[in-house]
Amino acid sequence: MNAVKSFQDPSLLKKSSRRKHLPCPCGTSSDAYYEYDDHDYCFSCSKYFPKEADVNAMTSINPSPPEAVSTVTGTIAAIPDRKLDYKTVELYKVLQDNGNHKYPYYKDGKIIAVKTRYPNKEFSVQGSISQAELFGQNAFPAGGKSITIVEGELDALSAHQMLVNEPVVSVTSAGSAVNDLKRNYEYVNSFKQIVFAFDNDRVGQDAQKKAAALFDPKKVRMMKLSHHKDASDYLTNSNFREFYEAHRNAGPFTPDGIVAGSSIYDILLKKPEYQSIPYPWKGVQDYTYGLRTGELVTLIAGTGVGKTQFMRELVYHLLTKTEQNVGVMFLEEPLRDTGLGLMSVHANKRLFIPDTEYTKEEFDESYMATVGSGRLFLYDSFGSNNVERILSTIRYLVRALDCKYVVLDHISIVVSDQSSGDERRALDEIATKLKTLTVELNICIIMAAHLKRSPNGQSHEEGAQVSLADIRGTAGIGQLSNIILALERNTQADDPTERHIVRVRVVKNRFSGMTGLATHLRYQPGSGRLLEEEPDTPVQNEENNQ
Repeated sequence: MNAVKSFQDPSLLKKSSRRKHLPCPCGTSSDAYYEYDDHDYCFSCSKYFPKEADVNAMTSINPSPPEAVSTVTGTIAAIPDRKLDYKTVELYKVLQDNGNHKYPYYKDGKIIAVKTRYPNKEFSVQGSISQAELFGQNAFPAGGKSITIVEGELDALSAHQMLVNEPVVSVTSAGSAVNDLKRNYEYVNSFKQIVFAFDNDRVGQDAQKKAAALFDPKKVRMMKLSHHKDASDYLTNSNFREFYEAHRNAGPFTPDGIVAGSSIYDILLKKPEYQSIPYPWKGVQDYTYGLRTGELVTLIAGTGVGKTQFMRELVYHLLTKTEQNVGVMFLEEPLRDTGLGLMSVHANKRLFIPDTEYTKEEFDESYMATVGSGRLFLYDSFGSNNVERILSTIRYLVRALDCKYVVLDHISIVVSDQSSGDERRALDEIATKLKTLTVELNICIIMAAHLKRSPNGQSHEEGAQVSLADIRGTAGIGQLSNIILALERNTQADDPTERHIVRVRVVKNRFSGMTGLATHLRYQPGSGRLLEEEPDTPVQNEENNQ
């Protein structure tokens, strides 16, 4: 090819730059954006930004036909440092001039834009590249068996050379890929198979997914570049065979959120990463298979039925049967009540009752086993308990204090502290955010929630059976919780045996699906403990009942 008059001297292009090293509007770079007389360009994301006139042309209903660019000065020659041979360079009509590479962009057989790549890896663009065909499109007629689409001009040449006559075209840049392909949709869609091989980096892979989504998934194949960043690197490093095999084994395209079952064998084979410990009560354990991180467990019961003592038993169990730190947020009681309540579980004595007798040794032992263990962290709830503060506190308990289990008693008091007045919306909001935290932080949150009044006449404080519909204020808690345990007890029964029986019902169980009455716990008035016993077991120290 004979050299002819250049449309513009490369040195003039560089001098025409108005401002350099500016932040890119695409957000990928803080100093790679350059302004030119006829366009702007980001050397980080390789995105071309037309001036106002070109923007109008791009967005108008009937844009003016682009003018042909004056014939470009340069010669066709092999590119040894990229291992590109003469035949490949000639096919794509890439010109070289004083170390500069000039990539022609066509439309209807005319060169309407030229991208020039300088030895320092900077670029400039002349002409109406926003209206052009894909780079290399002019070399391959429509309607073939397969076409491969890459992210850069050098990649197009390299991929074509390694794939031996496979049609390969390139988008202008990752940032413009979707618009480039929309503009040339009919051409690309005319091929029976469309293979994408964008750069193996975050920007390239994100752009590839968006671009691939334009076409029928049955047509699309996605290459996995595992050895090098792009096709040019494969050729430069003489990894022809690896690239060819990657192309031949290109996998099907699936939109974000869709995963082929055939691709998750290793995930299924691997044991779950969550931590699980058994409940202190066999009946509950048999139904739920334990407390697991990544889950939200909700406890529901009527007022005075035993939620707080149930929580204390769980906290004590976590402290004595695991090595994990535990965060406690009992929002309805002062720290002294919380501390003495937990110590009482270990002491098997109600230390918070004034006439309970105990020694200093018993007190100290109970303290060191629970509150003073160094693994328990309590939240002083007096003050504001708004949603954001509660969430921030949980994050602190997890991130700074390494807590794996957080007990929140109870969610309703958080809602009562909101100013919106919309209880349902507030409950939905905090339940959603708590559930999100369990997955994000890989923790287990155990929270208590209140019930609304029973509509059938019998109150929950008189032993009415509990269901999901009884949760006060919202259905969101029922939908978001992994496990929901309900406590049922007739606190007003004349018979002391009946009065101290707590039925534990599994209302929801996302893990195993098993629901129903799981076990009976008996409250021991003398010790304050909730122990799993048969309903006819004698009550201990009934005479000490307060």
